[in-house]
Amino acid sequence: MNSAEMNSADSADSEEMNAAEKNVVTRSLSAADRQLIADTADASLAKLDQDQLHTLLERVRKARDKHQSMYRRQASKRVPQQGGRGAASEKNQGNVDRLDVFAEALERVTEALAAVEAANGEDDAASKELRDARIEAGRLVSANPMASLPGADPFPTGPVSQKGAMSRDSALKTPQQKKIVASTRAQTSRNQAKRDSR
Repeated sequence: MNSAEMNSADSADSEEMNAAEKNVVTRSLSAADRQLIADTADASLAKLDQDQLHTLLERVRKARDKHQSMYRRQASKRVPQQGGRGAASEKNQGNVDRLDVFAEALERVTEALAAVEAANGEDDAASKELRDARIEAGRLVSANPMASLPGADPFPTGPVSQKGAMSRDSALKTPQQKKIVASTRAQTSRNQAKRDSR
C-alpha cells in the first residue's frame, strides 16, 4: 500500500469517525436545535429562496452565538475549580462540539446564500432594490432604536426629534444619576481589586 492509498484510507476513517461524533452531538441538542440543523442540510437549503436563506442564516447565527456564550460562561466558571483554563476546557468538550456543529451549519447556509445571490446576479434590479431596502431599514433602526419596537413606525416620516431629550451632561446632574454613577464606579473598583488579589 503506497502513501497516497494510506492517506485516503486514513481520511475515510476520520470522516466516518467525525460523522459518528456529529451524530452523538446532534442527539444531545434540543429538539428545536436538531430541527435547525436539519434545516441546514443541502437538500433543505436547495428548496429555499434568498429571503428564506437570510432568515435561516439569522436563526443559525443566533443559535451559534447562544452556544458560544454558553461555552464561554461554563468554561469561565470551571477555571477556579479546575485550576486553569486548559483543564477547564477539557471538561467543556460537549459545548465545544455543539458549537462546532452550529459553526458548520452556519457555513453551509452562508455558502448556499452566496450561491443563490450569485445565481440571481448582483445586477438584477429586484435583488439590488431588496438589498438597498434592507440597508436603509438597518440605518433607520440604528438612527432610531425605538423603530424596532412593536407597533412603532419603522420608517418615520421626519427626522428624529431631540426636543425634550435630556443631554448627557444634564442627566448626570440629578442626584439619582450621581448616585448611580458613584455606585457603579465603586462596584467596578471592588471587582477589579478582587481580580487583582487572585
